[in-house]
Amino acid sequence: MITSIEGDSGILCGINTQSGSCVWNIPYPDGSYTENHWALSTFGDTSVLRTTNYNIDGTPPTLAESVPAPDGQNGWYVTPPMLSVSGTDVTSGFSRGEVQDGGTWNTSPHTVTGDGSHNINFRTFDVAGNSTAGGAITVNLDTTDPTVAPQVQGTQTNGYYGKSVTLNVGGADATSGISAEEVSVDGGAWQPAGDFILSDGQHTIQFRATDLAGNFNVGSLTIDVDGTDPVPNVSAGAGQCVNGIHTFHGRIVEEEAGIATSQFLLDGAFQGSLNLKSDNTWTFDLNTEKEGDGLYLVSAFAEDVAGNSREAQAVTVMFDNTPPVISLWDTWDSASYGLLEIDETLSGLQQVDIFAKGEGLNKKFSYAGETYPQTLYLNDFLGSTQVQPPAEISLEVLATDLCGNRSEGSALVTLNEPEELVVLPETGGEEVVEEPAVEAREEPVQPAPNPVQETVVQPSAVSEINDTEVVIASTVPIINWRLVLPVFAIVFFTGLKNFYNPLPAAWRRRAEQHERWLDKYPDIFLDSIDIF
Repeated sequence: MITSIEGDSGILCGINTQSGSCVWNIPYPDGSYTENHWALSTFGDTSVLRTTNYNIDGTPPTLAESVPAPDGQNGWYVTPPMLSVSGTDVTSGFSRGEVQDGGTWNTSPHTVTGDGSHNINFRTFDVAGNSTAGGAITVNLDTTDPTVAPQVQGTQTNGYYGKSVTLNVGGADATSGISAEEVSVDGGAWQPAGDFILSDGQHTIQFRATDLAGNFNVGSLTIDVDGTDPVPNVSAGAGQCVNGIHTFHGRIVEEEAGIATSQFLLDGAFQGSLNLKSDNTWTFDLNTEKEGDGLYLVSAFAEDVAGNSREAQAVTVMFDNTPPVISLWDTWDSASYGLLEIDETLSGLQQVDIFAKGEGLNKKFSYAGETYPQTLYLNDFLGSTQVQPPAEISLEVLATDLCGNRSEGSALVTLNEPEELVVLPETGGEEVVEEPAVEAREEPVQPAPNPVQETVVQPSAVSEINDTEVVIASTVPIINWRLVLPVFAIVFFTGLKNFYNPLPAAWRRRAEQHERWLDKYPDIFLDSIDIF
């Protein structure tokens, strides 16, 4: 029976069996040892000597992790990182290092792949099988750029946006998430997406989305902007007077989208489309006679392709298709006068022309506006012209209003011969010449006509005025009344007889004219009613 196993150091272990083995602890530090040992029986016999070499390693290896710094932002990797682990062992030696990525252990080095968050563990082994575990780390990996879906929000008509727009990037990222959305207009600085006021014209807009890892993506759009109203205008001036078929004109200021609609408005009502030219000037023909005389508001309306519109500031225009109305006595003679009235209540008188025509006479007298003479004396239109009486003078009146309408009137005036002088005999054989009394004429009070020069006659012995009238001399001779009274009686009764006789034709015409004008001009006739 084997009782124990002995060695150089004594009994290693007891067995007390016929055969077998036993286990003993070697109380030696790490290292390499040689042990001689044999078996001892109950009879005192020993077995053959055996020698065993021992390598003792009870110390685990060291561990050193190798983790590169994140190459992205906010602790994220944007490229797959390579992780490794190493160690040392002074006894049995270093065997290997392993990296756990999720559930699987991988021999070091190990490259982390796949976007997302990775839980990483490290461990090392020595040759003896001792191991060392490292600390756990998290690796965040995002190698994918975010997506962008650019969008422009705002009022849009026919492909044109207004000035106020909202620019959206529409970024998305499935791993690290979006950290910033920015836009750049026409190559300018990057600005946070949102509301913008853009100028008219074409713009190239870039949209950029950036994720937390630092990956970014850029999209681009080109848009047209027109947020400015067209500016129409009417060239007709305020208060302008027009007549007939009148051509109105103006211009529309439009610098971007172009004109889509243009209209002519009269008192705010649509009259028709403007005749628009390539340079945006326009014309419109309007028959003012169909509209009737009066004041009208003229304007234009324009709308551009982008939907912007505006009406021009209206101007007031006078439509006047009615010529002045001329009231003129048709006939009188140089011993009296005629009356002229011109009625123009719309645009007003611009000019009155009076033409004096006869044998050896052709004169024109022009008056501005209402300055024409209302009382017409023939001598005022003869001037220095020598017309031999008796003669008939034609006075033609042409009245023009501010709108260009014209009307004409005419009168026939008789230039009388001078009255004969009456010679009275005087006692003592002296002859005294008595000039016939000239009827004093009184005119209605009125402004003096422009072209007619007023002549002031000073008293003199005998003064001739206008070739036909005689003024009584200021020196009166001594008269023999015994001779004058009989003559006066004859003249008086002869005149009284003529008064009751039928009136001469010329006087009848004057009476008829006075009757027609009496209602219109009673103040004038108060002083001249005694025409007979």
